[in-house]
Amino acid sequence: MGHLRVHSTRAEREGRASARPSGRVSGGQEGMVTAEAAFAIGTLCLVAAVLAAGIGLLGVQLWCADAAREAARRLARGDTVGQVRAPALRDAPGPARLITRREGGLVTVTVTIPATAVVPAPLAPLLPDVALVGTATTLDEATVRRAAS
Repeated sequence: MGHLRVHSTRAEREGRASARPSGRVSGGQEGMVTAEAAFAIGTLCLVAAVLAAGIGLLGVQLWCADAAREAARRLARGDTVGQVRAPALRDAPGPARLITRREGGLVTVTVTIPATAVVPAPLAPLLPDVALVGTATTLDEATVRRAAS
């Protein structure tokens, strides 16, 4: 019985050694691989910086909500705005603004920080002019005491 041999490359069919790439780029494009790698690394670094800034913005958003909740709780218990403002904004990661409102037996506190104030300077121009806002509303305890009497 004869053996059937299947040739997978043209070089094998012609009886020559298989042609393997030498690792060199032909046609004067030796520097292209380096330039493409540098571009890819730069792009990856930019994407990583944007992701890190986004995570940082999320943290600041959570800080705004926590500061507003704590300030609303203290105002509802009877503290004045002056007593609440300094502790609420003490750990602010940027120029925070605190707005309070009492209406209908409710105390509402809003803490606002511009997003451009908390990201690295090179990324700030890329952001739209938005603010990170945290708002909390709670019952005014004085109103609750009057209603219970």
